[in-house]
Amino acid sequence: MRTEATKWINAVHLEHRRIAEPLEIWRQEIDLHFLLVALVRLRRAVGCASRAGPLRLALPGRLAEFDGRLPYVRLLRNVGEHFDAYTVGKGRNKRIRRSQLQVRNMSCDREGHLIWNWLGEEVRLAEAHTAATDLYRGFLADVERYFAALGEHEVLADTP
Repeated sequence: MRTEATKWINAVHLEHRRIAEPLEIWRQEIDLHFLLVALVRLRRAVGCASRAGPLRLALPGRLAEFDGRLPYVRLLRNVGEHFDAYTVGKGRNKRIRRSQLQVRNMSCDREGHLIWNWLGEEVRLAEAHTAATDLYRGFLADVERYFAALGEHEVLADTP
């Protein structure tokens, strides 16, 4: 799962950079949706690793912290992924109305950090980037401790 987590933290970094330096507004919106996918997949990779040995103790806390910092990620990703169902009023989350799908805006806070408002959620892009980076770095530290506790033979047989 280290390889998967690394792929998706790289995607988070890429999308964060692309969103912060938009060439065209339509590209920025597309990158925002890809950022949501990358955040969900990073979380999923770390979640898969949380089933391995001692990682079962460390990673759930890291995942809970990530979820607490970015509680909107799953909702926004799901609505974006299933826009077709929401467009015809058949989305799973009944609080999301079809009329909300196209209502969004970008703004900046006092420090100039981008904020994406969509579906009643306020996505602070710098915070999303930082939360993902913190999750990934903590995950790597936990995995390194996990490997250090195992013998070389066991590492090859049980690599998360």
